[in-house]
Amino acid sequence: MNEYEQGLVLGGFFWLFWLTQIPGGVLASRYGTKLVFGLANALPGFLGMFIPFAATYGVYPVVFVRVVQGLLAVCK
Repeated sequence: MNEYEQGLVLGGFFWLFWLTQIPGGVLASRYGTKLVFGLANALPGFLGMFIPFAATYGVYPVVFVRVVQGLLAVCK
């Protein structure tokens, strides 16, 4: 894996992460901070288990998993 691919994998988390900050605040005010913060930690953590599986198919499936992790991490 070269430096460009490493940058894609590491930066993939933040591509959609910034979009979820305001909706995360709205969800936290509506459903409670504990629930939203708990799910925002649990779901990306669960997806982290799929990174080794995605890595067997190449760099771009790993980037996809990281982007989805960033989308689900609404309030960090």
